[in-house]
Amino acid sequence: MRRRRPVPALLAALALCAACGNPPVPGGGLFVAEPFTAEGSFTPGVEGPAAVADGSVLAVNFGRQGTVGRVLPDGRGEIFAELPAGSVGNGLRIGPDGTVFVADYTGHNILAVDPVTRWARVLVHEPAMSQPNDLALAPDGATLYASDPDWTAGTGRIWRVGTDRRAVLAASGLGTANGVEVSPDGRTLYVGESAGRRILAFTIAADGALAGPRTFAAFPDFGLDGMRCDVDGNLYVARYGKGTVAVLSPDGEVLREIGVLGARPSNLCFGGPDGRTVYVTEVEHGRLVRFRTGRPGREWGRPERTPQFVCVSSDDNGYAGLPGSPHDGGLGYLTELFARLRNPAGAGEARTFDGAPPHYTFFVNTRFVVPDVPNPQSAGYGGGDAPALVLRAWREAVDRGHEIAVHTHSHPHGRDLSVAEWEREIGRSMDILTRPASGIEPGLGIPRQDLAGFRAPFIEPSDSGMAAVLRSGLAYDSSVEEGPALGPHPGAFPWPYRLDAGIPAHRPPIGPHPGLWEMPLGNFVAPPDEACARYGLRPGLRAALARRQAYFQPANGEITGMDWNLWIEFSMSPAEFLATVEYTLDRHAAENRSPMTVGLHSELYTVKAGGGPVTAADIRARRAALESFFAYALSKPEVRLVSHRELLAWLERPALLPAEPGLTSRPASGPGRSRPK
Repeated sequence: MRRRRPVPALLAALALCAACGNPPVPGGGLFVAEPFTAEGSFTPGVEGPAAVADGSVLAVNFGRQGTVGRVLPDGRGEIFAELPAGSVGNGLRIGPDGTVFVADYTGHNILAVDPVTRWARVLVHEPAMSQPNDLALAPDGATLYASDPDWTAGTGRIWRVGTDRRAVLAASGLGTANGVEVSPDGRTLYVGESAGRRILAFTIAADGALAGPRTFAAFPDFGLDGMRCDVDGNLYVARYGKGTVAVLSPDGEVLREIGVLGARPSNLCFGGPDGRTVYVTEVEHGRLVRFRTGRPGREWGRPERTPQFVCVSSDDNGYAGLPGSPHDGGLGYLTELFARLRNPAGAGEARTFDGAPPHYTFFVNTRFVVPDVPNPQSAGYGGGDAPALVLRAWREAVDRGHEIAVHTHSHPHGRDLSVAEWEREIGRSMDILTRPASGIEPGLGIPRQDLAGFRAPFIEPSDSGMAAVLRSGLAYDSSVEEGPALGPHPGAFPWPYRLDAGIPAHRPPIGPHPGLWEMPLGNFVAPPDEACARYGLRPGLRAALARRQAYFQPANGEITGMDWNLWIEFSMSPAEFLATVEYTLDRHAAENRSPMTVGLHSELYTVKAGGGPVTAADIRARRAALESFFAYALSKPEVRLVSHRELLAWLERPALLPAEPGLTSRPASGPGRSRPK
């Protein structure tokens, strides 16, 4: 249960696309280059540009070697990430969850930079590599190809990195392999041999292996460097020494060459608000230049191919709602509700949960099945069914594929607990969940490896708690509140991130906990006046919420992402609840496709025997609003309802939705929709 009021965080120094609107585009016509950054803003090692959906561009060696720089749409730059000591980046690519992959040519590594914490970790280390130099990300969003030239010997190789994150030698015996790119259909890998002045084309097999190659194009003079495809399969190639970007057709014919204001362009990418601005790293003047083109890049639009995950969770879960219970609802209600739902069919791809039954995560207090501690709650909350019924409800949910996770045993306020005290709380809960169901004491018989997650009671995360979670062998925490304006990483709804660097901006600070994932609890956002009508409300919701709770900030509209805060703390009507969760989902889908979390308490949908502070009619109205939200979400072809553990598995092995028109959806209009009052 959540009652603590959120503490406003510092505003982000650099806002993302939602705050700054559409970024500007170059003022000239098509294929006319202009400077984008100041001369000397990057070292002569400037390379590897990669465009971000917010309109900014990343490139390596901003100000000094060993950095990744971020350039805003107005050309101002900052250091985005510091690479590990001794590492120097070259090629960059951005994964579907925003992870920035970096070719570290001095460390023989491929690095992964978390887009939220900006922490760089070694994803792949291969001592047999000479470098690597440049990277290409296949259309599946998971397979990387790395070029590996040996400039002294004049030879080169290609390495492939799959979802197992191992480097496999894919091709050898090449010339100085430099730029590398995959065709839009994922069937061809282009490799530029700089010294040989030719581009090779390999056929990509279904398992990612390479066959061939054949000569795709050859040039009589000057060198070749980085390359990118547009959506039509035309290949844009940096002509190092000539000062141009050559555009080649899918048949290898040179269609045009664009001068780029410097003799040594090293690489390029597509970006801007429509994907039709080409950014070029230009070595001679240590800067980026840009020009407009007629078609977007093949990687642009990837956010629309990223599934819009919705992760539903339920905390506490002491009411069963099963036959034999005097109460109606509880966890049994959620389990039966989810049994009636189905994720969109998509293309039938299991890795994107196409057509799969949706699953939720339920964080449990084990005091409900071993009631040896008092109820820590008040105001009629936190009771429960008979322990045997609760065990049955939990078991039934697990048997239907839903994820059970740890919410401690006694539900304490834990900010002041030591690591040892946290370990005792977590350990007690895990012991009850994993011991055999047929034992003398109640147990659930959950295999230890099936317990992955933790949420702190009262949403009060702490450094000592994180240490205990990691020491207990769990994979993730889901206790840190995040939002585009409030939270330790403001600027956008963040994707899940690892705690390798900790969260220094959290209050209290959370130190590094390498390897532990944070599945942040995203804030809900109440719709502003201009959006209210679209969601069936009259303007004025934010003003009304500010009258109900003085700490609410109408400027950002954010509320802790738990139903307790909407139903209880802000006394929302079903219509207000539905409008808020629908608007929040649409914000996620329209911005960076970060997973939306929906924090529930199954008790709030329970009609309790003997009556309670909330009438049966009000409880059923809550259920109707929740069910309307699920119907709204699943009407969108990009949405997938998954458990936290399923999301974590996808993050480890991401897969994209098919490149088909009509995948993106727009918020449903207000008229014609049946909505609660």
